[in-house]
Amino acid sequence: MPSHRARSPGQYQVDLYGDNQAELAGIAFTNGPQVSTDKGDYRDNETVRISGVAFSPMTDLSVRVTRPDGSVVTGDGTNTPGTDTITTDAQGAFSFDYIIRLGTRAEYLVEVLGPDGSALAETSFTDSGAFVKNIGTSSTMRPRTARSP
Repeated sequence: MPSHRARSPGQYQVDLYGDNQAELAGIAFTNGPQVSTDKGDYRDNETVRISGVAFSPMTDLSVRVTRPDGSVVTGDGTNTPGTDTITTDAQGAFSFDYIIRLGTRAEYLVEVLGPDGSALAETSFTDSGAFVKNIGTSSTMRPRTARSP
């Protein structure tokens, strides 16, 4: 019977090699919390659907969207300074709508923050009139740092 061992959250790469060490295939994957958007590029006044998986179940988290000018505003479309609080479901997932108002045409950073304020995962999207980056989204899991007792 094969044994399975839990892996630490992080990014991994698996490569398959054939005869003479010729690479046949490879895959990269992330283990741990992930955040994504429903598309990579938006126009002003559009709604960004932000979703997350693999977070702790039934936990309050903060979603911080940093605009290109460095400001952080809530996602309700009022441009009120601050972050939004969401609660994960029983499986550790969430979905959240962020409305872009008076957007700046450049890249926005989305971070999901844990109860202690540490960044658990991040992704980005753009607000451009030309839709130059509408090819999907990616997520980066932020490694936790060890704390001293």
